[in-house]
Amino acid sequence: MIKKDFPKHKIIDQKIIPVNTNLFYLDDKIKREDKVVFVGTYYKNGDYFEALKESIDTKITTMVEEGISLSQENLQSVLNNDLLSNNKAFIDHIQQRYQRNISVSWLCNSSKKIEIYGYNWEELDDKNIIKNFKGIADKSNINAIYNSAKYAVSASGSVINTQRLGEIIHAGAIPVMYDSRELTDEVQTRDDECLYFKTKKELVYILDNNILPKKYRSKKMLKYYK
Repeated sequence: MIKKDFPKHKIIDQKIIPVNTNLFYLDDKIKREDKVVFVGTYYKNGDYFEALKESIDTKITTMVEEGISLSQENLQSVLNNDLLSNNKAFIDHIQQRYQRNISVSWLCNSSKKIEIYGYNWEELDDKNIIKNFKGIADKSNINAIYNSAKYAVSASGSVINTQRLGEIIHAGAIPVMYDSRELTDEVQTRDDECLYFKTKKELVYILDNNILPKKYRSKKMLKYYK
């Protein structure tokens, strides 16, 4: 049986995430538009996914669409305790692949101007993604991309405090995060400083209704990413 809620066992996490503030900063020369951006690679089928049957792929996709966490426990029920279900690297890749790929697809349902950057998206047979795909973002251009946008969407598996989140914050965009708080072992989940979504409806609502976080670019958060 798939469980939607289960206890979280968190670890103490006080580390500082390094962000190059010479590359990521508020740039007053760039006009911030009422748009949303995504920067990241489309996850293709890797070696692990050769082992996934189409029926299992459909079940995992349905879990994400229904807002069910891709925890190891939930995935084991779908994989029928297959040997791969105890492979941490496999679990991590499933979480990142499905959460990211599906989130970008959902993003295209917003009425806002959308820009998608990264590798492999142009290979998809998805007209909405292709329409909003702007090419590969060179690292030197990412700060300008984030400075130009009101929102930046991020989906990073079971990890919340990523270097990418720090880059978004320092560049002044509002982070809209796939909600993996049930999966993470991190103490700092930035509940008041990020906007979280777990379904297409939640993501589109946040963007189309211009929802803002309770706190924005707090000194504590900026200090965490430096």
